[in-house]
Amino acid sequence: MGLDTYREGRNAWRRHRSTPLPEDPTYQQWLDRSRPGPSEIAAIEAAVAGTANTRRVVVVAVGPGDPAPLRESVSTQLWPHVELIEMRDGWSNPGSGIADDDMVVLLRPTDRLEPEAAFRIADAMWEQPHLDLVTFDDDAPVGSDVEPRFHPAWSPEILWSANYQGRAFAIRAVPAR
Repeated sequence: MGLDTYREGRNAWRRHRSTPLPEDPTYQQWLDRSRPGPSEIAAIEAAVAGTANTRRVVVVAVGPGDPAPLRESVSTQLWPHVELIEMRDGWSNPGSGIADDDMVVLLRPTDRLEPEAAFRIADAMWEQPHLDLVTFDDDAPVGSDVEPRFHPAWSPEILWSANYQGRAFAIRAVPAR
């Protein structure tokens, strides 16, 4: 019995070694597969059409650069209550255009948002009205490519030891003032 088990294990190992491993997908391939498909987009659009949620998401473009990519990504948002404010000369008080309950996303003019980003921010605020901060993952340019920066859901060690949020977050307007 022991000899049979040994032979089966040895043969299984040989079969396993001879099977080539699939190549890991590139980040772009993984990202393309992770984006919402037509059925998920239809579900988001149905949720938007049937919700009483009117939370506004205000995207503030701060700094130099052509805001055309950000302007285009804001115009393609699935969430209808999203607005873009451009501040080319750096941060200044955007005035009374931002209400206390709005969620503010500070981005560079050259940044882009996925089409469902504003919906996901407003949805998180609707589900948990006490939230003041919503964080999400972002991409970092590395040469001519981009690499992901994944943020853990919660890690006190990372909070104290590193820039936990990076630039990927939305904050309620009241704490930001």
